[in-house]
Amino acid sequence: MGAVGDVDGPTEATLQFLRERRAHFRREGGSIRFPPYSRAQEREWVEEARRYFDDIKRLEKSRQTERLRWGHKSLIVAVQQALCLVAVLRGELVAALSYTVRKECIWSGYLGSRQADIAQKGGTALELALATVAVKAGVGIRGTYVPAAVRSYHLLIGRRVDQPAVRDSEWTAEDCRLIVEECGAVLD
Repeated sequence: MGAVGDVDGPTEATLQFLRERRAHFRREGGSIRFPPYSRAQEREWVEEARRYFDDIKRLEKSRQTERLRWGHKSLIVAVQQALCLVAVLRGELVAALSYTVRKECIWSGYLGSRQADIAQKGGTALELALATVAVKAGVGIRGTYVPAAVRSYHLLIGRRVDQPAVRDSEWTAEDCRLIVEECGAVLD
């Protein structure tokens, strides 16, 4: 890991990574759903997320990693929020990202996924979709990365981390504009 402030926004390598992950997710048949959703759809996703969490409880203890549990718990919390982007693959919930709209920014909330390879690409597609939301609002994205182990992912996607405080993560309005311009808006 680098020092505080070691990333100053998206680089060409970041943009390439984002494009590749999104393209892979779409090639596999993945799509992003934007709010609002019907109450019936919300209940279905919550139940589905809870089933996935119950499934990991049946795994051997050695396979029940903190990251796996955290990803599934965050998925449950995210799909229960009023503003939530949802990644769906072949009719199944694979990842979700909650957010709130503030005057000065879009606040990134819980990003949860099933932790399967394709679900992780769905998570990255959700980050691109959130950049699209931010561009439409004319603001950047801020959030906090938890647990600390996901700092490396925030660096990988070109977020400005640990500024002004430890565990802060940000794409400026200009970062979001560049990402959407270079990677394409996510509107599906």
